[in-house]
Amino acid sequence: MRIRRAQTAISTVDTGGAPDPVGGREETVAGELRVEKSVNENRRGETVIESAPIGLLLWRIRSRSDPSDGWTTVETGLEAGEFSIDTGNETIRVDADWLVDQHGDTSLWSLSAADLKGYGVRESLLAKTGSLSEAVYLQNDRDTVSLTNTDILSAEVGDEIERTGQQYQLETWSLPDGASCTVHGELIVDRGDIRIRGSDDVPMTIGDDGPESLERTLRGELFTSGVYAAGSLLASLGFLYVSVAVL
Repeated sequence: MRIRRAQTAISTVDTGGAPDPVGGREETVAGELRVEKSVNENRRGETVIESAPIGLLLWRIRSRSDPSDGWTTVETGLEAGEFSIDTGNETIRVDADWLVDQHGDTSLWSLSAADLKGYGVRESLLAKTGSLSEAVYLQNDRDTVSLTNTDILSAEVGDEIERTGQQYQLETWSLPDGASCTVHGELIVDRGDIRIRGSDDVPMTIGDDGPESLERTLRGELFTSGVYAAGSLLASLGFLYVSVAVL
């Protein structure tokens, strides 16, 4: 495995006011998450996703008619605030726009009753790997909230849940402020601003359990699912050929 530190890429660039963006290198960075704008900054409540500063929130809504039934996923999504990674040497801003685009345009906070009526997917059929996301692997901050008799979502959604009589559950995986974070993507330096982003050429992968754990997860998914249709898993296995670096 060839290790190349992103710090080397940064230090070889004059960041004092370059006229054009430079960098564009495939890198892996790891450190502590710093949340500048939380995904839930306009929410105030008692649940974890309403109270803690969160940079990234992966979620799904599940339903079932009876406790003996299996769960069906009716909607999923990814919310991103503004956050960066403190590596100890540099602060690298994470541009998560590409990640969010890969998960569709459904926002948790603007769900409507119609969003709960779409065609659901039995969770046993979601994927051989059972993964909710092909690019986000969060393990350490997981929460499950019953959506019955709660106002965590809109009143319209609450009324629909009460009308159907079905059980609805919100399951979340989050990256809170101060969490360990590893991001693999394209490193860009633009007028002193250092950021890492994803693109179709360099898909972004993000996890909360260190580079080695993320690499093992990606290897396992590749082995389990065989061919990865979206291509992002294979690209993220650039860990093996490009860089695995904790700054």
